[in-house]
Amino acid sequence: MERGVKPRPRIEIWSRGGAKSSSIELGITRLAARLTRRFVLYVCETQSQADYHVQSIEPLLRSVGASPLLNQEGRTKSWRRNQLRTANGFNLAAYGLDTAARGIKIEQFRPDLIVLDDIDGRHDSIEAVQRKIECITQSVLPTGSPDCAVVLAQNLIHANSIASQLSDDRAKFLLDRDVPGIEVAVLDLVTEAVPQGPGLPAKYRIVSGTPTWEGQNLATCEAQINEWGLDTFLREAQHEVKRGGEKAFPSYQGRDFLSKGRHGRHIEMARDIPAHWTYFGGLDWGYNAPFAFVLMALSPTGKVYGVDEVVQRRLSNKDQADAVKRKIAERVGSLEDCIIYYDPAMDAKKVANDSIGRADIEDFRAAGLRCVCGNNNRFHGWNNLRNYLEAEDTFVIMDGRMPSLCDDLENAVHKSKTQFEDVDDDAATPPGHLDALSATRYALMSRILVPQERVADNRSIAEKYADTNREIHEAHRIERMKRNGMQPVRNKDGAIEYNDDGDIVWEEAPRKSKGAVKGFGGR
Repeated sequence: MERGVKPRPRIEIWSRGGAKSSSIELGITRLAARLTRRFVLYVCETQSQADYHVQSIEPLLRSVGASPLLNQEGRTKSWRRNQLRTANGFNLAAYGLDTAARGIKIEQFRPDLIVLDDIDGRHDSIEAVQRKIECITQSVLPTGSPDCAVVLAQNLIHANSIASQLSDDRAKFLLDRDVPGIEVAVLDLVTEAVPQGPGLPAKYRIVSGTPTWEGQNLATCEAQINEWGLDTFLREAQHEVKRGGEKAFPSYQGRDFLSKGRHGRHIEMARDIPAHWTYFGGLDWGYNAPFAFVLMALSPTGKVYGVDEVVQRRLSNKDQADAVKRKIAERVGSLEDCIIYYDPAMDAKKVANDSIGRADIEDFRAAGLRCVCGNNNRFHGWNNLRNYLEAEDTFVIMDGRMPSLCDDLENAVHKSKTQFEDVDDDAATPPGHLDALSATRYALMSRILVPQERVADNRSIAEKYADTNREIHEAHRIERMKRNGMQPVRNKDGAIEYNDDGDIVWEEAPRKSKGAVKGFGGR
């Protein structure tokens, strides 16, 4: 670096354990000794992290002969945990994005080097990432001098991190950035699981690969894999942050058909649903993240239709319930005709805000909605959804009615390379919250579908689920038809009669006589 010359912003993506921070700290020490930069601002996610890096640089400055700046009384001036000032005119300050301070300046000096290090968090939501970007672009970067250099040194951490966005074309700031490449710990890494014996987990061994630097050789990387876990090593040291990378629902055929102007296995033309079909729904609560309601209809043959959805953010419980009521009124008619299976977390009693001791679901029930606690078994829930998507003629979405669910089905991927049973709905990774998909999981867990191979293997299991689903379907229909003055025709044994199409035969229910009012005219 040269004083008075503004270089391109430098984006260094190194692996975890690749001495990123150590290299930056040594580089700052060299700049201080040569005084090619006068004021370095060290920016981290939190103030405590930034302070730690400044404290790490302090002994390095002393090792090259730097001494603290003294005031007129001969006492040390600004030589503390978050700021170092040397006698030769070098200044170093710590800045945490959680402080959001503005107007950073030391006397007449503005930062002429801004270091971004450890600015991303593993579990940052999309909203948290955006807040950090706003802080960097509105409070940090504008404080720089005309020749200010900017350096970011970090691993990717997750797919939507600031480092990830700066490593490709998504970040809409530091547009002149220089990204030399993404440095992994091991090139062409190949591992294998090695059994240790009965009752013990398998360990991993590196079969082949080339380390990118000797400080993190194959032996070190193998030890890190077995200490951190393979998934963590692949994410932190190999930058594999694309959530496993494989589609969670490869059998979903929707968007590809829509784009070609035709319909496929999972998309059908929108149409009116017959009045005697069973309606049910799924509800996933949210506020900063969207809440999602999906409306489903079950045909007499057991085929599930995705009828409509509501996906919105920053709505109160009352507004969410009102939105659900409007959708049911539009598509179904009566609130009584639709049972909603909700996220079990909505049963939790609040411990903050104005509704302490009250569960979120209570507001929905108070609005007249029929709400039943859903099954939140993720393993069985996602597999049940896969069964619906893989089987023929069991699940379709009405064209144009459920864009969020279509997006979620298309974009959802496995949680990791070693967790194929789970779907990654981590808020931090694109597309972020899979709210419509989660609501669908709650809804479909009320109607378990058994794949055909299991039907062949175990007829009793298949019949059990089929009987359960049929009973639920018929019970809902009978209840609804009774309110409309109809009842099922029964034979002499009391069993319900069915027509040739397998549908219930209905008849008008007898009207009840009013009888005498108690206390008047009776014996």
